[in-house]
Amino acid sequence: DGDQLYDMINKRVGLMMEAGWLDEVSSLVNDEAWVDFMLKKKMIGYDLLTQYLLGYHADIDLDGVVDLIAQRTRNYAKRQITFLKKLQSNVKKDSNQISKLHEVQEYNLTKFDQSNLIRIVSEIILG
Repeated sequence: DGDQLYDMINKRVGLMMEAGWLDEVSSLVNDEAWVDFMLKKKMIGYDLLTQYLLGYHADIDLDGVVDLIAQRTRNYAKRQITFLKKLQSNVKKDSNQISKLHEVQEYNLTKFDQSNLIRIVSEIILG
């Protein structure tokens, strides 16, 4: 359910802020290489918090930045869901492919292993 996912994302962003995310980024903004890295990679949240701390968004307060982080995270989640739905519609209807697709859909991103996820998706697409 989309509303449930959005609520989970909003709570997660709030928990990350409570856990010291701003302090983490604040400790990195004095390192020019890190700032450059965070801004170029556009890691959701890190780029906005870096810009906020450096005063790039004088028109937005911290609550506005947190709301924007949650919005961008929700947008990213929506793109992932759309990708998986398209992938599902393109999967050959054999049990091996369906099994792999379920593995991708149930993938726990808190235990993120990008190389394993890429391998699974590649097997689905390439057969």
